[in-house]
Amino acid sequence: INAEYGGQRLVSMIPLHHSGSHHKPHAHLNDYFRRMLHWRQMDFEYTFWQMFNLMYEPSVVFRMVKYHKQTKNQWARDDPAFVVVLLLFMAVSSLAFSIAFQVPGLGNVLRIMAGSILVDFLGFGLIMATAGWWIANKYLKEGPGAHSVDQDVEWLFAFDVHCNAYMPPFLILYVLQYLSLIHI
Repeated sequence: INAEYGGQRLVSMIPLHHSGSHHKPHAHLNDYFRRMLHWRQMDFEYTFWQMFNLMYEPSVVFRMVKYHKQTKNQWARDDPAFVVVLLLFMAVSSLAFSIAFQVPGLGNVLRIMAGSILVDFLGFGLIMATAGWWIANKYLKEGPGAHSVDQDVEWLFAFDVHCNAYMPPFLILYVLQYLSLIHI
């Protein structure tokens, strides 16, 4: 980048401004939703590793999130595979409960599936992620220090926190409860 200061021409290797998509507020969300349609680009092995470790060693997942922040400069997952797998798990478990309770009619089964996915997971998740994101950015941020940059909490990271927190109750309320029905 070339600049002039006091009649002298200065050359800097540091960009003074960036016009890339990373500064647009919804650029990450658009990429995230676009990636949901490309199954081959999702890392399902890493997703199942995260799900397993969320139950047994959550500190390992947190450590990996910190490494992700250091390498990609964002806290949120850039791979939607975790959400896609969790949505599929929700659909299968809702279908299993519908079959176990002998819900009559395909319309009722689809209504139960849509309710568990759209209301229980996505609806409350969007509300909780938005509330957590707003509270964190409004009240929990520290001002920038002498050697740091002011950073906002990413909304997508707040939604990732919801997804991570949803995993244990999902296993208890959907999977273990269903398995207990078999013994009744």
